[in-house]
Amino acid sequence: MEKRDARTLKMEVRQELRYQVVRMKKAGMKNQDVAKLVGLSIPTTSGIWAKYKREGMKGLILKTRGRKEGEKRNLTPKEESLIIKRLIDTTPPTAKI
Repeated sequence: MEKRDARTLKMEVRQELRYQVVRMKKAGMKNQDVAKLVGLSIPTTSGIWAKYKREGMKGLILKTRGRKEGEKRNLTPKEESLIIKRLIDTTPPTAKI
C-alpha cells in the first residue's frame, strides 16, 4: 500500500489506523509489514506501538489539536467587530487605522 500523510485524514480514520496498528502488532507482525499494510511510515507505526505499551488503549485516543476558540487573543470580540465593520464600510485611505 502507498504511504499517506495521516495528517490529511479525518480524526476517525486516524483513530482506526492506530487500532489497526496495535491489532497487527499484537498478532506478532513486524513494524515494516504493519507500516506497509496500513500505509503509514515505520517510525509512525513504532511510535503508536510504543505509546500503546506505555499507556495502554487510552494512550491511543486522539486529542483535539491547536488552540481553543478565542485563546491568546489581543482584541475583545467587540473590538474585532468594530475593525471588521470599519474595513468593510470604508476604503483604505479613509480607514484611519
